[in-house]
Amino acid sequence: MRMNSFDKEPKIAVNPKAKKKPFILMNDIEYISNKYNGQNYRIFINKGYSWDGATIPRFLWRVVGSQYNPEFLPASMIHDWLCENKGFIEKKGAYVSTCIFKDILELYGVSSFKASVMFAAVYAFQKTRKGWK
Repeated sequence: MRMNSFDKEPKIAVNPKAKKKPFILMNDIEYISNKYNGQNYRIFINKGYSWDGATIPRFLWRVVGSQYNPEFLPASMIHDWLCENKGFIEKKGAYVSTCIFKDILELYGVSSFKASVMFAAVYAFQKTRKGWK
């Protein structure tokens, strides 16, 4: 498996009845990234994991896209898992997790410009609201 990639395509379903975390991973996946802190990160997420998608304020949906945009879902899944497991990345966790988020956005065809804007918004939110160093 090459670096900065998934071992297989994540299969994602939507449960419209689950308002807080409507997205569900339908297969086990692994994502490998070796780009940060001189370290390889092997992220395993089990089938059944649920998350809320990309948290984008509704008033920005016309400009950026909504949480339902398919190119945002794999990146938001990995990023949400990392936020829920803060100890997984020991140094510069907020920064590294957001860099991985950006890499996956670009892997799924999001332009570098839009991915950079999303990176800045997510990183700022994490630093001010999520208590991550």
